[in-house]
Amino acid sequence: MKKSFKRTLKMIFGTIILVFAVSEIFVVFEILGFGSEMGNLISQVVLIVMNITAVISGYLIISRKLLTPLTEMDSASRELSEGNLNIDVAYQSEDEVGQLADSFRNFISGQTTIINDMSHVIREFKDGNFDVRSN
Repeated sequence: MKKSFKRTLKMIFGTIILVFAVSEIFVVFEILGFGSEMGNLISQVVLIVMNITAVISGYLIISRKLLTPLTEMDSASRELSEGNLNIDVAYQSEDEVGQLADSFRNFISGQTTIINDMSHVIREFKDGNFDVRSN
């Protein structure tokens, strides 16, 4: 099982446990006879904390799943624009970002093949062989 999937499961189970803990706190307040105003205030604070936790968790998941591979491909495209063809885009996935990474790898491979082929033709021309053909 992938680490990111395990983390997601941990966050889901953690949220479920938090919800059960909060419901138990409300039960305790009802048993102790605290007023409904105190319960409403606590429920609002708990909801705000849960929303903030959900937003932060969502941001972390999105940044790991989406921004990390896109940043890697951005870095690779910058190196490619500087003429470096020895680039490795390591990201592998079945999602759309993985397909983009596959397309990027295929593009780099195609460009490398074209440049190597043209270099071969130019070397042959330089050596006087004008009957050379590209691969």
